[in-house]
Amino acid sequence: MAQQIRELTAQQELRDAELLDKTTFVQEPEEEPETDDDGMLCPESRMDKLCIAIRDIILKEKAYRNPAFSRDYVIERLGTSRTLFVDAFYSCFGMSFPEYINSLRLKDAVRLLEQSDLSIEDISEKTGFGTLRTFQRQFQKNYNLSPKDYRDSANK
Repeated sequence: MAQQIRELTAQQELRDAELLDKTTFVQEPEEEPETDDDGMLCPESRMDKLCIAIRDIILKEKAYRNPAFSRDYVIERLGTSRTLFVDAFYSCFGMSFPEYINSLRLKDAVRLLEQSDLSIEDISEKTGFGTLRTFQRQFQKNYNLSPKDYRDSANK
């Protein structure tokens, strides 16, 4: 089981690295101009810029490690609407905001469970889960194993 979790975590690391390297999320036809007749950015360009801004906040700043980090924080910071944010996020990341944030937090938690002597409660805090109970519930839900059991099996 520990090996499967390591493999899932490695896949997440690769996806994150690919996202960090991306310079465009939305494929625009080459003939289409970057602006419309009124000089406004085309919808594809706006969506692309929004995806890049979201990616930078989440992955470059690692804002997801803050337990207070939320979709509303990103929406307010970027000055966009909730509907546009939700549509852009799913289009660019292929999953919902909560799913993606939990996957990043769990990936960090797996690494800390394997490589540190931090308590499970400290790991919960460092990875951005609001409470120990939330961390344990999400870990169990995603990996069918408690964080303690994972640490025990990973360190054998």
